[in-house]
Parts: sequence; structure tokens; C-alpha cells
Amino acid sequence: MKKLITFFSTLVIVSMIFGSLNVSADSSDEEVVLFEEEQITDIDALIERAKNGITDIPVNESNRSIVSLESNKSIANTQSLTQSTESDEFVVKEQYETTQKIKAVKKGNEITETFSNTSIAIMAQGQKYQTKPDSSEGVVAYSTVTYDTVTKNNLDTYKIIKVSGGWNRHDPTINMTDRKYRFGVTGNSFEGGTAVSWNSGTIETSLNAFQQNAPTSWGYVVDDSIMAAGVTSTITLSRGTSSKWELKLTNNL
Repeated sequence: MKKLITFFSTLVIVSMIFGSLNVSADSSDEEVVLFEEEQITDIDALIERAKNGITDIPVNESNRSIVSLESNKSIANTQSLTQSTESDEFVVKEQYETTQKIKAVKKGNEITETFSNTSIAIMAQGQKYQTKPDSSEGVVAYSTVTYDTVTKNNLDTYKIIKVSGGWNRHDPTINMTDRKYRFGVTGNSFEGGTAVSWNSGTIETSLNAFQQNAPTSWGYVVDDSIMAAGVTSTITLSRGTSSKWELKLTNNL
């Protein structure tokens, strides 16, 4: 009888061990947070970060954000103010870009990383520009694309999570109107392997800041030669009854 009791006790212990191993095997599909940091949203802090060359991903010059500042002053055609020498014209004085790593999560053998890419453009009028944005007597335009990236089957893939941005005016005599933005992604879908194109369409806003989550139906696209993803914001600037300037900032991944 003692031998029988010992035999059954051994079976119970072995079952417990293998049961624990099965639980551990199942837990491999659980998400494990490897890294997490609060997202920086203060634009002045982001400007200083970019000025000091702080970025978690080096700026890709081929995909560098594009800023366009154009005026209707020329009757014959639209004039690019970045090439103007007139002292009363708006010009793009500084442009910065910085990327922050926000989170890294492991599930199984895949690691999903979340980043936010911020583009900043500082405009000023002629010789009134100073070193600090708050005394530039101009406008600071900025936008951020928050996205996930994960390597699947040796392919780098991207998914837009949300976009945000806005315009900070440092001269009360400047009028800001016609605020709008749009965002989207084009590329080869990882899930289906076919070309896809998702976009928000033009979104108008009466506020000086915006934020919009990407639809949950938008999936991952493969990072290849046809991939394009980002946000473009547009605003009209004017001073009194003088010419109007259209400021367009395109922030591409």
C-alpha cells in the first residue's frame, strides 16, 4: 500500500511539472513590454530636442519633410517666398525633424516598436526674425506621425496609429485662416500582398491644433520603393489686407 501511495504521489508531481511547462509554453503569446516612455508633446521641448540633434532614428534625407511657403503677391504666377529677398516677405528660417521611440512590445518572436516622428518649420517676416521662436514675430508649424513598425518574414512593415500637429503664432498681427490637414499611407499590404492606398481626405479645422487616430482598418504596409506615409497640413497666413501666404508642411516617414 505504501508503494502504491508513493507511485500515485509521483504521478501527481510529474503532472504538475508538465502542467507548468504547458502553461509556460502558452504564455509565449503574451505581450511583454520591453521599453516604454511618455510621448513628448510640448512643441518647445521638441524644438530643443531637434536643435540638439537628439533623435532615436537618424533623419532620412531622402524622405525629409517638405515645407512650402507661397504667396499670391505676384499677379503673373505664384511666387516662392523661400527665394524672396524682400524684407517684408515671410521666409522659412529654420526646419527641424526628430523621432522619439515610445514603446517596444514583444509577442512571440515579433517585436513591435512605436515611434513618433515630428517635423517643425519656423517662419518669420524679413529681418524681424530672432533666434528664439517666441520672438520671431512669425509662425511655427509642426506635425507628428505616430506609427508602429515590426519586422515580419524579414520584411520591415509600418502602420500609422495617429497624427497630430498645429500652428503656433508669435505675432498677433498675423491672421491664420483655412486650416486643414490630410494623412494617409500607400504601399504593398503585408496581409494581402497587394497595393493599397488609405487616406483621410481633407479635414478642415477651426483650431490651431489637431489630432486624429488612423482608422483601425488601416493595416501594415511593407517598407519598399512605393511606400509613402505621412501627414500634410496647410494654413493661410495674412497681415491686414496685404498678400496671403499658403504654408504647407508635409511630414513623411
